[in-house]
Amino acid sequence: MNQLITNQIQEQDLNTRKELWDSLFLFVNFQSLKTEYPNMWNKDYKLLPLSNSYQKTKEKFTKYCQELNGKLEQLINYFNPYFQTNIYPLLNNLGGDKTLSFRCDRLLKNKIIGESSSLFIDLVIWETEYRQMIKFKDLLGELENQPCLSDNQQQENIQKDIKKLREGKINYFICQRFIFKWNNLLKENQKDKWEELTKYLKEWEKGKGVDSQWKTQLDIFSKKIEDFFLLGSENITDGKPFFQLGAIKEDSEKGLVIATQNRKGFSLNNPYCFVINFHQKYFRVYIVEGHNHINPRNLYVELFLKEDWVWKDYPFIVYSLGSLNSGNHPIYHGRNLN
Repeated sequence: MNQLITNQIQEQDLNTRKELWDSLFLFVNFQSLKTEYPNMWNKDYKLLPLSNSYQKTKEKFTKYCQELNGKLEQLINYFNPYFQTNIYPLLNNLGGDKTLSFRCDRLLKNKIIGESSSLFIDLVIWETEYRQMIKFKDLLGELENQPCLSDNQQQENIQKDIKKLREGKINYFICQRFIFKWNNLLKENQKDKWEELTKYLKEWEKGKGVDSQWKTQLDIFSKKIEDFFLLGSENITDGKPFFQLGAIKEDSEKGLVIATQNRKGFSLNNPYCFVINFHQKYFRVYIVEGHNHINPRNLYVELFLKEDWVWKDYPFIVYSLGSLNSGNHPIYHGRNLN
């Protein structure tokens, strides 16, 4: 496939497939929070805020973000006992999945909540496949050490194959080849077992060989994450902040380019609309420099974010010289380097 076409497909997938989003963002409309943050500046602000106003605003919002981080950590810690008791033992045993185990560690130990966007689905898929494999091994165990064939050499060969399958890591296609190899002889000598194995293989192929034991609990965890992301909002028009996962497409000195969902329909042209990137216990404050509507119906957007110069550079520029405007107030541009 042409490399350009491949990149376009991947780009489209990243823009619209929420299960690929693993970065956490907080959307805040400070215009709706004027009573709480009366002195909050906006992205068009050119004057340097007064020191006292800036300090109070930053301390209050920093405390708010730290509280959110604490609640997020408590939520992730709530998942931990179930993972330790039910999920890790299967992932870390013979036939387990070290990659999924590592991703669980990212969620539970590193507190990266974005990992859950695809992790829970992947865990259910893997668990279902794993339990289907175990069940087939149990069915093979009923054939082990039982006279299946009249020919001693053939009997010895089929027992060797059964032992290899039961002791090794197998999948549907390996088991299908086993049935194909011994199909006629098993059908003649162990018809009941042959019918049971072939019937089960058909169920396995459809993914219906067993029911997931994790899905119900992981669905509960997903619901708790979704409720937490709403941050107490009862409707989409209340103007309250909300969490949203997204994908960082570009991270440079110019800022971030992200794909995400503006699910409460905040005006992205509003100068008081800020986007905060949370990563573990740290956060950075950004303004929206530009945006593209990827899927307006689902509110999928591409955002061009630039770190807020007041939040980032105030301690630096407060001690540097500014250019005077109207003879009475310093004007600052970025880091005052223009």
